Amino acid sequence: MNRKAFTLVELLVVIAIIALLMSILLPAVQQARESARDVQCCNNLKQLATGSVGFEGMHQHIPSAGWNGGWTGEPHCGGGWAQPGGQFYNLLPFIEQNALHQLTDDTKAALAANAQELMAAALPVFNCPSRRKAKQYACALSFKVGRNSSSFNASSIARGDYAGNAGTVQVGALTFGNYKQKLKSTVDQNLTNFTGIFGPGAELVSDQMADGTSVTVMYGEKYLDPRYYQLSVQDNAPPADASGVYAGYDLSNVRFGRDNGEQFHPRRDRYDYNSALCFGGPHPDRFNTVFCDTSLRKISYNVSTQIFEYLCNRQDGKQVKPSDY
Repeated sequence: MNRKAFTLVELLVVIAIIALLMSILLPAVQQARESARDVQCCNNLKQLATGSVGFEGMHQHIPSAGWNGGWTGEPHCGGGWAQPGGQFYNLLPFIEQNALHQLTDDTKAALAANAQELMAAALPVFNCPSRRKAKQYACALSFKVGRNSSSFNASSIARGDYAGNAGTVQVGALTFGNYKQKLKSTVDQNLTNFTGIFGPGAELVSDQMADGTSVTVMYGEKYLDPRYYQLSVQDNAPPADASGVYAGYDLSNVRFGRDNGEQFHPRRDRYDYNSALCFGGPHPDRFNTVFCDTSLRKISYNVSTQIFEYLCNRQDGKQVKPSDY
């Protein structure tokens, strides 16, 4: 019995149908994956905000953003103005990472080794899965840690995709080069014009959010040029991403909202545009934020720069509605 074979035309038709089905199904699959990643990103921000509220409940203020990017945290320094490490270091006990927080106890003999372990600790809660996974990045920077101002070289660091709201005025980092040099009066003077939530040495309380916790950004995704997603410090990673998650007040961990200049406007990640100042993210249309009342909000990249400034200034007296952004 002769078997009828496919003709070339029939084969081409089948291939064309398969190609058509793939062109229809693949975008749907990709959209579903992005939706799942977006949900995880929102969950991360919610966890950070909830931890910050828990921190305030225990310490009577929001976690401080630390001193500058050349320092990391030490548990005996508290979580306020005398703590050189940043807000993400201070949050560790409140996101079930107390053991990591205690690593840099400066009464331990292995302080330098422990500090290196801290700086390299990659936790998924600090990364947006639409951008990159939690991992270690090669590093060649020197940091200080502890009340003895011990220096150590970090061979690798973890990086984060979220930033604290540093307000609408670029307050400079604290320049204490030695722990014994710290002065509360210097911190207070430096914060004279501070309008955000996370500032250098700031010990902000909810009562100081004059506009209300429901209209003030706490954390958001930070903008990053995709060219730098995976670069190490040796590859000249930009200031927006160089110091790691656990460093003090630094452009790696804070962002600003100002109605003044292109570099402050939130934007979607894109190639060949490098800014260490603005919020943004890898998601289409909108980026994720969490407000000081722990409510999640998606903000359009097309938001008015003035409206976004209002959202980042805790005390300007402007009440912004969700329909405005």
